[in-house]
Amino acid sequence: MKQITFEEFSKRMSEHNKSAEASTPIFGYVVFKNSYFTKTTHSIEERTYKVSSDNKHFKDYALSNSIFGKCEVDGDVQKFYGGECVEYCLI
Repeated sequence: MKQITFEEFSKRMSEHNKSAEASTPIFGYVVFKNSYFTKTTHSIEERTYKVSSDNKHFKDYALSNSIFGKCEVDGDVQKFYGGECVEYCLI
């Protein structure tokens, strides 16, 4: 996997949704900043959430800007609206 910025991640997800393959979502990972959580220390694995291109944030026609991600370590689901809370992404 390649480490990229949230801006590049968003661009790639949006481009996928404009392509002929848009009916099949792609996935990547968002690593949140440790400061995003109330608990003082989280491992990288606990801060890494799987995100689908099917989120409204990546669709030009969507009225919402929300993104949902799921942590594969504990099953926690986070909803966020932009990259301010993101340390980096993996794709």
